[in-house]
Amino acid sequence: MNVAESIRIALQSPLWANSCGRCYPRLAIVIGVAAVIAVVTFVAGINATVAEKIFNLGADVFISFKVSPAVTNATTFWKERSVKT
Repeated sequence: MNVAESIRIALQSPLWANSCGRCYPRLAIVIGVAAVIAVVTFVAGINATVAEKIFNLGADVFISFKVSPAVTNATTFWKERSVKT
């Protein structure tokens, strides 16, 4: 066995032994990127669905009141009723 062959074997053996060890970080990066893409896509889809449902409700759905719709006592009712529009 000469020196060149010894160097070749020394350089190749860690590469073959750690071939699976080099795949794990790459696999983790691929899974992480895929997870981020999936979450962003899911959130965008949910936002589009909610926006479409609100748009389909129409313009006459939202109502504003001068006073609170749920009055708990008479003092609050008269105070809110006396507010100018």
